[in-house]
Amino acid sequence: MQCFLLPKAVCVKLESIMNSFWWRNSTSSKGIHWSSWASLCLPKSHGGMGFRDMSKFNIALLAKQGWRILNNPSSLLARVMKARYFPKSDFMNASLGSSPSYTWRSIYSARGLLEQGIGWRVGTGLNISVWNDAWIPGNGDGRVHQNIDFRYPKVSDLIVPESNTWNHDLLCSLFDTAMVDRIRCIPLAKSKPPDELIWRGLCTGSYTPKSGYKLLLEEVIAKHTSSIDPRASLYSSFYKSLWDLNIPAKCKIFLWRLSKKFLPTFANLQQRRLQVRNTCPFCDSGAESVAHLAFSCPTMLQILEYVGLPPIPAYQSNDFGKLFATWFTQQNKIHQMLLSVSYWVIWYARNKLVHEGSTCSITKSAAHIRALILEFESLSSLSTPSVLPKNVKWTPPDCGVIKLNFDASFISSSHSSVSGVVARDSQGLIMAACTYPHTGIADAFVAEAVACERAVMLAIDLGFRSIQIEGDSLSVIKKLNSSAMDKSAISPIIRDILLLKSLFEAITFSFVGRTGNKAAHALAKLGLQQGEPQYWIEEAPVSIEQVVLQEYPS
Repeated sequence: MQCFLLPKAVCVKLESIMNSFWWRNSTSSKGIHWSSWASLCLPKSHGGMGFRDMSKFNIALLAKQGWRILNNPSSLLARVMKARYFPKSDFMNASLGSSPSYTWRSIYSARGLLEQGIGWRVGTGLNISVWNDAWIPGNGDGRVHQNIDFRYPKVSDLIVPESNTWNHDLLCSLFDTAMVDRIRCIPLAKSKPPDELIWRGLCTGSYTPKSGYKLLLEEVIAKHTSSIDPRASLYSSFYKSLWDLNIPAKCKIFLWRLSKKFLPTFANLQQRRLQVRNTCPFCDSGAESVAHLAFSCPTMLQILEYVGLPPIPAYQSNDFGKLFATWFTQQNKIHQMLLSVSYWVIWYARNKLVHEGSTCSITKSAAHIRALILEFESLSSLSTPSVLPKNVKWTPPDCGVIKLNFDASFISSSHSSVSGVVARDSQGLIMAACTYPHTGIADAFVAEAVACERAVMLAIDLGFRSIQIEGDSLSVIKKLNSSAMDKSAISPIIRDILLLKSLFEAITFSFVGRTGNKAAHALAKLGLQQGEPQYWIEEAPVSIEQVVLQEYPS
């Protein structure tokens, strides 16, 4: 499936085998298929089981080969394909050609997925069309959907070449306020790297079959759920609460089946034209429907009351799913877990009564529920680490090295941030400190990278030769210490920081937990009260100095 496009008939046969296995009775090879495979392939948050649609997953895997051709043009596969099928163009503009090989037809079938998800990371902007290409980060297809102005065909036309910053006045004249804010949040590297293709579905910028499959599912999800349906958010909350419970999967799957009415109650079996006696085996006073079992059966109500669950609402509507989801989401986590286990035990007792003739005792069922809850809680406590992580403290650098700690405060409403930097020597003495506000910041991820760059710039301004940059953003530190090509949103900032390394005799980048970065964190928070950059030499605000004294290891 990673190399060849499977025929539709093969995919359907594989799905049929998996569907039969899922609904199969444990004691026989038969079972009632309560739901279609397409519904089971929906994500769990949308009422499905998250199974793979084989044909879509096949396309997602094949798109990985197309992505490799795009990003590794010197590889043997890319060179062979280019020489045979697109010698004068590129993969995205290639045609299927005459008498194509099965390999090329397979890879070519996944190009449509890449066209949907590929975008541009702005470097110089010379290769990016303002009006045709996908280059705007965030939600949507990444393209500009406004009146075209042919005077500015390339993204480079929107950048001031001298300072390599966005031309704010020009942006305001071409786009609305929301679009201007999104464009200004795109970081530009001072080194002016070339534009590069990225996968817009992930923050890393690199394609994965999982992200490609997720993109293919969006159209299917849109058909099954409507944004204008007021129950869509309710069901989403219900399924999220259900699958987040720390109980065995069998209990969660049973409650999912209960909410979907996928249970072989006598009423459901009669609808499937099976000859059964449609009376509740517990109370023998009404038809055994899913709604009766969940809301009305006296035996079930007594069991739930016995284990301490809140009263169940009266069932007065035909919309069972909505009522059950509403009632379940209103409960706290403990009651949700208790409710899920209780319904599973009740159904277990019902089956014992129907198939083996074992009578249902309320006290026995309640004891069964409590025993299972205690067992689950004990297993959960064993799986959690018993040793808590130590309280990490700031540690001084080696003699002759200056350590600069950085942190950032991000304001999402205004897309701005404040960087806080504290520089200390091997004795823990403050050498310098600064707060610096920034605008056009997309998210906290970018804010941390900008704060790291500010720490390096402060070291350059003060003439430090051997430095250690330390922060509590593990992602930023990993990217700075990695030799792999970075396609993430902060890649321009990372590239600029690495270019500054040559200005120092020695520079290292290290990660520290939040408890070891208190001074920089407090300084970034303090900077929110100031509208302009602030610098301190061999001192810091009084409140920060107190934090530094507390942070220094005793």
